[in-house]
Amino acid sequence: MRPIASVVIVGLISQFTILPVLGQENLLTPLPKKQWDEAAVVHLLRRAAFEGTPAEIEKLKALSLEEAVDYLIDYEKQPDLTEQPVLDPKLSEAPPRDWLKQQDETTRQLYRQTRRMTDHAQLERIRMWWLDRMIRSPRQLQEKMTLFWHGHFTSGYREVEHSYLMLQQNQLLRQYALGNYRELLLKISSDPAMLIYLDSFRNNKQHPNENFARELMELFTLGEGHYTEQDIKEAARAFTGWSLDEESGQFQFLRPLHDYDEKVFMEQRGPWNGGDIIDLILAQEQSAKFIVTKLWEFFCYAEPEREVVIGLANTLRKNKYELKPVIKQILMSKGFYSAQARGVQVKSPVQLAVGTLRLLGISNYDALMVNQALNQMGQQLFQPPNVKGWDGGPRWINTATVYLRYNFAGAAVKGYEAPAQLKEMMKMKEGVEQFEFMMPEPRSQVGQPPLDMQQLLVMNGVSHPKEAVEFFINRLLAVPLSSEARDQLVSYLQQDKKKFDASSEDTAQRLRTVVHLIMSTPEYQLY
Repeated sequence: MRPIASVVIVGLISQFTILPVLGQENLLTPLPKKQWDEAAVVHLLRRAAFEGTPAEIEKLKALSLEEAVDYLIDYEKQPDLTEQPVLDPKLSEAPPRDWLKQQDETTRQLYRQTRRMTDHAQLERIRMWWLDRMIRSPRQLQEKMTLFWHGHFTSGYREVEHSYLMLQQNQLLRQYALGNYRELLLKISSDPAMLIYLDSFRNNKQHPNENFARELMELFTLGEGHYTEQDIKEAARAFTGWSLDEESGQFQFLRPLHDYDEKVFMEQRGPWNGGDIIDLILAQEQSAKFIVTKLWEFFCYAEPEREVVIGLANTLRKNKYELKPVIKQILMSKGFYSAQARGVQVKSPVQLAVGTLRLLGISNYDALMVNQALNQMGQQLFQPPNVKGWDGGPRWINTATVYLRYNFAGAAVKGYEAPAQLKEMMKMKEGVEQFEFMMPEPRSQVGQPPLDMQQLLVMNGVSHPKEAVEFFINRLLAVPLSSEARDQLVSYLQQDKKKFDASSEDTAQRLRTVVHLIMSTPEYQLY
């Protein structure tokens, strides 16, 4: 027999009515076949991937719109070629407390300091591993959605202080990237990094902690104004006892700490637990509207039309909160390919950095430099600024970050010579051997060679300055460059009417400058 609470929730969900879509032109109608062209393919890969490589563009051009979208969405059919990061198993375990008790204070402090240093070094390796996935993985939409959820279900290493738990959360977001939204909510509610980040592992019936309950509704599922302070208090009671095992650091439900009494949440009365709270939230029409709005804004543009939100929310509820049908509807829609959606989003630092490396085919990149650049530009992986995540949009650009973006573009194209001191540091092992921690060395080079311009020109049949300028503008920009700017770039490349010699180092340097200039335009900051 099903519990009374579950019966009540199922009854609420079954009362859903599909909301009527307004009578304007339906932006969710699939793009007409005649409009599925190379520009549409490039736009699809800009938004559903971290830009498209030439091979990916050619592959999708040969497919229909639906086939291309299915190729991106059904990423499980693509091999997962990225190796898993090599981690120190000792860092996933609790410190040996009995041993620590037997040591003097100096040894205990040294142990803890060494562990922190090792864990921080391991986090850097994990950052580089994820960066590598975003650049190389054929499962581009999976990585794009993992980044989306990382900014939605926010946790930060500074607060969690455990690299293994941050990786575990990252893998969870990847596993459910296009899975079932309800299941993802349940999993993230019991995720160890989230339990620590919002201090909810201390939540017990004697002292309910409201942090997670508040953020669950305000930031994760409903948005401000769609719940009451009483709802927060009752939800906090429902999640009491959701804690961590001290030895393994993994989720543990502590029955003695759970509040089994009756609660009134969203005007529904029952002995609710955390799972019930999630179901009651999902029974609200606002929950579907909230998440599809965020998805549309991530892939298309801000402030979607009401009919778009209603249509996507209907799709989500009709499919029992499975995400794939919603994402497919977005990526096939007229609205996604409309002029309103193209070239209107400011690239996040990750989109800028990863997209640049993929656009230019740079595989021998300096991962340490790229991660440092991401941090300086305002988007450090595994460390969003606060529980709201990154604000994004125009806020990515200010007087400081715009020059950092230009500098990153220059380093990517013209090369980057790492300081000798950094090269020497990379050869060293950190930590104290006494405690036998493994210091993972980054699988990356230090420094980066200049971009091979001759190879790019030969591969793409470019033999004239104007062809070169047009090739890079078409390859790099989602927003057209003015004819005046194009003429200036061609004039610079012509070298006073001298022969355009692609094998010449002088020509290669001029080409790198041209590419750097294109990537330093306002147009390159948009996609």
